[in-house]
Amino acid sequence: MSNPDQISADKLADLWMHQSTLSWSRIRTAFAFQAVVIAGWYYSMTDDLPEVSLPLAVFGVVLAFTFTILARSDLRARKAVRDSLAARDSSLPFPASRGTIGIGLIFLFLLACNGAMAWTSWKHPDCMAAPTDDNGQSVSRTVSAWGESIVERI
Repeated sequence: MSNPDQISADKLADLWMHQSTLSWSRIRTAFAFQAVVIAGWYYSMTDDLPEVSLPLAVFGVVLAFTFTILARSDLRARKAVRDSLAARDSSLPFPASRGTIGIGLIFLFLLACNGAMAWTSWKHPDCMAAPTDDNGQSVSRTVSAWGESIVERI
């Protein structure tokens, strides 16, 4: 391996850019996963599947926490590279760590959303369920059964 003091400033700048790209890629991936978790949770809460909603919301909390840890490691790596460049008196312009608070707020928001979904699933599992008919059957399942009986007749 080469000595870190022998790495050129250009290579360190490339490493900083790579780490920055990786960090933003992880944020986009976290939002994509969050969208899937929210859609699945909403579907489970409105389609009489509350037994699925709490585990899904807890999975969202774990996923958001994992992405938070990864984002923190990315920020530490970028800071180390930037500090190494600053120690060399590099003339390459690198921004200060302004994104630390913003990225932290993004992941705090994701954790709060998942926590709210988990709390709602636990305390009020039927709050978004489809209305029921006189027999206590879900209207959505009644309509589904009605549709199936029409298809069978045809």
